[in-house]
Amino acid sequence: MWGSAFVMLIFSFFPFYSVSSFGVSYHWSGWSNSYSIFPLVPGMVAIALVIAILLAVERFGGLQLPEQLGPMPILGSELVVSGLLVITLLTYVIRDIGPADAGYGAWLLLMGAIGVFVGLILVVRDRASKGTATA
Repeated sequence: MWGSAFVMLIFSFFPFYSVSSFGVSYHWSGWSNSYSIFPLVPGMVAIALVIAILLAVERFGGLQLPEQLGPMPILGSELVVSGLLVITLLTYVIRDIGPADAGYGAWLLLMGAIGVFVGLILVVRDRASKGTATA
């Protein structure tokens, strides 16, 4: 799960959208302001990194986070947010934006977001089997 978040950071700099015509290619990364990429994609990468860092610090650093922050459990809200990351990146990949195509950076970001989501599902299942937290 932690690796997926850092993969998202690395591949956000790769071509997110690309246009090729008459032998000329143009590429936009996840940090560019074209095609409504910025600030949503960098925000999604930052959210995935925060989720991964929180779980890593909790697991390896011995930090005990509160189970709830407000009306919803923290782990449950992380799971919901990571699911929204997957849905949002999926819409970026499949939307029709004219001559531009989704680059391999967009596809790899989507795979990283799926990895974060699946990793959180496994963390929830692990904690549920130990009886330490609810989602």
